[in-house]
Formats: sequence, C-alpha cells, structure tokens
Amino acid sequence: MHLHNRLTSSTSRTSSSALLPLSPVVPCILARARTFMGALLPPSGDFSLPQLVRYAPGQKFDLHHDWYAMPQLLADGRRFNRPASFFVFLEANCTEGETWFPHIKMPEIREDGEEGKEAGSARWRERGGGTAFRPVEGNAIFWVNLMPSGRGDGRVVHAGLPVGEGRKTGLNIWPRRFYA
Repeated sequence: MHLHNRLTSSTSRTSSSALLPLSPVVPCILARARTFMGALLPPSGDFSLPQLVRYAPGQKFDLHHDWYAMPQLLADGRRFNRPASFFVFLEANCTEGETWFPHIKMPEIREDGEEGKEAGSARWRERGGGTAFRPVEGNAIFWVNLMPSGRGDGRVVHAGLPVGEGRKTGLNIWPRRFYA
C-alpha cells in the first residue's frame, strides 16, 4: 500500500493510495467540493490534497473512520480535523468492492421516488443492517464525520469491501476544520 506517497504495509488496508499532485485540475476539484459543502465548511477551512486510491482484486480497507480522535497538527502549528468526506468513484470496472457503512440504513425509495423494496438497487444495497454503496463510475458518496460538538460521529465507520474481479479507483476529498 502507498500511504502519503510512501510504501507501507498493513493487513487492514491493502489498497494503494497516493496524494494527487498539484496541477491546474486540483483547485477546480476543491472549488467544486467547497461549493457543495456551503456553510458546513467555515471560511477558515481548506482541504487536504485529494487522495487517489486503487483497489485490485482481493484488495480492501477494513472498518475505519475518516475523522481523527485528536486533531492533527500541521507544520505551521494549526490543528485540524476532517468535518466531512467525499469519495468519488473514478473507475469501477469491477465486481463487488462496495463501500459499506454498517450503521447507516438507507430509506427504501425507488429511483422513481416511490417507496419499495428495490430501493437504490443500482447504487446501494442493504448489507448486515447497514448500507453498501456499489462502485459506479462517476458517482460519489458524501458524509459528515463530526458532530456539531466537534466530536467524531461513530455512525460513519465504513469499509472498502474486497474487489472481486477488475479494478476500482476512487478519489478521497477531505475538508479541514481548524481549531484555535
């Protein structure tokens, strides 16, 4: 696995990841994320560099959360946490490999807006009392990581389930909330 552009080894995370290098496209991606977030991201907030992640057959990322138990310290002395997460499916030429939230249950609403058992069948499914989002190229998942108090929300623990055949590539975008 590559974490922050260095090779590391982990049994809980077997996917590969790398930070997106600064290029003309990165500010555009982050500007769109900022617009989406609206007032959820305070004016003093910014973003970490987006992270590319790739899953090959059998690769996975066990249950984890994206927020930090203790705010992280930057080299300039500012402390931050991740108030929310975006996960964008860039490539989904795979079987399985869903992103699973065991404590989040989706409502049963069909794509035509009516309630019914086939709820979200093309995009998500019920799994173990929670919701598993299928990798669909061009789709994204967004969730809020922190409670209004600033504490992490344990309900958003999630996992990248093992890919069956093929490959899944995604993009993580994490805003930062700074603390005094």
